[in-house]
Amino acid sequence: KNIILGGVKSVIIHDCGKVDYADLSSQYYFSEADIGQNRAEVANKKLSELNSYVNVSFSSAVIDETFLQENKVNVFVLTDASLKDEVTIGNHCHTHGIKYIVANTKGLFGQIFCDFGQNFEVIDTNGENPLTQIVTEISHVCIK
Repeated sequence: KNIILGGVKSVIIHDCGKVDYADLSSQYYFSEADIGQNRAEVANKKLSELNSYVNVSFSSAVIDETFLQENKVNVFVLTDASLKDEVTIGNHCHTHGIKYIVANTKGLFGQIFCDFGQNFEVIDTNGENPLTQIVTEISHVCIK
């Protein structure tokens, strides 16, 4: 949503999955009427309305070498993929100079990996160590 509102040239939404009831709690572009439909197609309809200057399209094709070659991108953002797919897509992006971001969440835990190429430099402005916390208690759990 924010990338589209920011006004990039184009965005491809990719998802092979179907909307299910659990998606309704975290994806505000889905409704009960969308259950069973492809998530990328449903999201595309709503996201396309956000910024008429951004070409928003969708795909549910397998992400393989052919897909990556046919869909020339400057930045590839990947979520909820297998490690095998993360590595395969990451290698393609690294070889072709495509900026690559992987973001995953698993309950309380999250992971972000970024590869912006050899010339990207991170400058630490304060030198402080990252903060960490230990979870000592969980009082409410929702398990299917």
